[in-house]
Amino acid sequence: MGFSQIFLGNHGIGNSYESAREFSPAPISPTVSIQFLGDKGFRKEFQDGEGDQRHHFAAFLSAGINDQYLAASLHQLSGDKFFNNADILLGNAAYAIGQDLMKGRQSLHGIGQRILKDICGE
Repeated sequence: MGFSQIFLGNHGIGNSYESAREFSPAPISPTVSIQFLGDKGFRKEFQDGEGDQRHHFAAFLSAGINDQYLAASLHQLSGDKFFNNADILLGNAAYAIGQDLMKGRQSLHGIGQRILKDICGE
């Protein structure tokens, strides 16, 4: 089972306009324990109080790794119904980390420290 399947319950946010539209309103059905959901542990600017930030992080990290700029952008343009400012900021930060991994600017060896620094603020 892949990263996106574990945290999102699907295969990521897609790579086209159609897949972005399909996944955006789809229910999230992760296979991780409830303790791994929510927005605790995220920097304040990434917290929205709605308890869904881990799936936003997972989706946009995956999008960055898989170079799915169009799908990621279309998700964020879906409007206030699905995204608030904290979601957009977190999506941008997670996508940037994924892109750095994909382009070799970030090693897997140091990914934990990068996430702690950029996403958790530690």
